[in-house]
Amino acid sequence: MSLASINSAYLGIGSAKYLLTVAFDAKVDAEAKAKIMEAQAELGDVQYSLFGLRG
Repeated sequence: MSLASINSAYLGIGSAKYLLTVAFDAKVDAEAKAKIMEAQAELGDVQYSLFGLRG
């Protein structure tokens, strides 16, 4: 995987996390908030792994 691909994926994951934050702030349903927080955590793990690949 090239450095450009890793950087693009990293930025894309960051954007997805931001969109989930917006959805979290807009959503009042407790069950939906739990699922959003879970998705954010998983995206954070992926982003952390991609950061490690960048060197």
